[in-house]
Amino acid sequence: MSLFIIVALLMGVNNLSISKAESLISTSHGLDLSQVHLDVDVSHEYYDRLYKRFYTHLNRVGLTPKSSTTYKQGEPVLRLTLKVKAVGEPSLNLFLYTAKLEVQERVVTERTPEVRAWVVTWSIGTSDEPEVRAAPVTIEEMEKDLDKLVKWFILDYQYANQ
Repeated sequence: MSLFIIVALLMGVNNLSISKAESLISTSHGLDLSQVHLDVDVSHEYYDRLYKRFYTHLNRVGLTPKSSTTYKQGEPVLRLTLKVKAVGEPSLNLFLYTAKLEVQERVVTERTPEVRAWVVTWSIGTSDEPEVRAAPVTIEEMEKDLDKLVKWFILDYQYANQ
């Protein structure tokens, strides 16, 4: 049973309009992950460890995105961001933490088809405002967030593309 039907049944929706029905379809529907580059935006010291973990999660379920090393400008990207930034006086011990997973790709606008825009077409995690932390974020916390974000992407992707 598709995710759309499950959601419609749970919502008790009998007569959905096309626009409402379309809004229930995930933007990961039809995404060819083999044409999407995997990217990890993290501190250099954690890059290899977190990239490998990210790729392994996807590979275990048969999803094989392209490597970030083969990226060409304009190609779609599945970008994991786990960034920590110290703010204020060092004595305050405050940090901004961003944990999100996004699909970024060029799209053609409906109103002006000759215009292409680089946009986030799928996203989960920290919104525009990073989380404020009173302690540094450990690599173990980043791995836990990575696991959670990738789990949600895989779940959404599999339901949207079955």
